[in-house]
Amino acid sequence: MIPRILACLALAMLLGGASPAPDRKQQAFKGYELYSWREAGEWRFALLIGTNRLKFCSEVRGNRPGMTLEELEGVLNRLAPIQHVSWRTSGFADGRDTCLVAYPPFEIVQRIRELCRKLELFLDDRASPQP
Repeated sequence: MIPRILACLALAMLLGGASPAPDRKQQAFKGYELYSWREAGEWRFALLIGTNRLKFCSEVRGNRPGMTLEELEGVLNRLAPIQHVSWRTSGFADGRDTCLVAYPPFEIVQRIRELCRKLELFLDDRASPQP
């Protein structure tokens, strides 16, 4: 009787998914594009899914507020390892309005670089390597 109960419990666990599913990380076929700008005295960020075309200012900044650095770090933590993140700055729009995107101070750039390294994300930025 007891072996039958144990067998039923084991089968229920296998079929019922007793263990939680692994946390699925976000992936994008063409990676992600990171933008940063200064707004109301603070640095803001947008992380968009990569495409084969240049973004319009309305897509980068839109009608939504940009993320804070802490919010960006939370979003980066949800990306799958080995994702490409291209950090875009002025000139990305090829003659379009550049939305005043720019790199933040070195300390913030370095903080994002270190997090991406830790998370195994491939960050492509052209910020100055040192202050």
